[in-house]
Amino acid sequence: FTDEIVEVEGSWPSAVRRTIDQWTEGGQARPAKGKDLTIRCKDGKTTIEGAELAASDRRKMRLSNVFLQSMPKAETAVGGTWTIAEKDLLRDFNDEADPAATITLTSGKATGTLKKVASGKATVVYNFEASGDVAGGSKIQVRVAITIEIDTRIARPLSIRNEGTLDITGDGVEGKLAVKSQVDYK
Repeated sequence: FTDEIVEVEGSWPSAVRRTIDQWTEGGQARPAKGKDLTIRCKDGKTTIEGAELAASDRRKMRLSNVFLQSMPKAETAVGGTWTIAEKDLLRDFNDEADPAATITLTSGKATGTLKKVASGKATVVYNFEASGDVAGGSKIQVRVAITIEIDTRIARPLSIRNEGTLDITGDGVEGKLAVKSQVDYK
């Protein structure tokens, strides 16, 4: 997709006109493919104009998330760390979850570290751990490393990568699921 910045709040885009050239998942075209959307973020809530989207697709269209919003406001040295308040983590996940979602997080923590700054690009890694409930009475443990590359000249993400595990236990269900994803912004 391509974003054209429409409004800026602080140094971060608060509204963009997003043209979605291609969007497929599992080999299937998503409904917003070929559409022009206007996406606005105000007080942590995202609104989308231009297409009707399922909740899971709306979540993917957000301009920001708790990890991007929690970047340090002051200059930070390489190796510097910061934490995200548990209430902010839980609100971000649970408030924006698909209404059909079967997972509710009940506790969590995340620590961010500035790993590298070079050639106009900063690399930040968040270590995120959370636990919660799964529909049907099971429990879930989440452990994910989230790597964000940011263009330091315009304070905009270039890519976000997630890699980790989900452990589910309870009611005769037990399993470990590896999770891995990457989003590149152009």
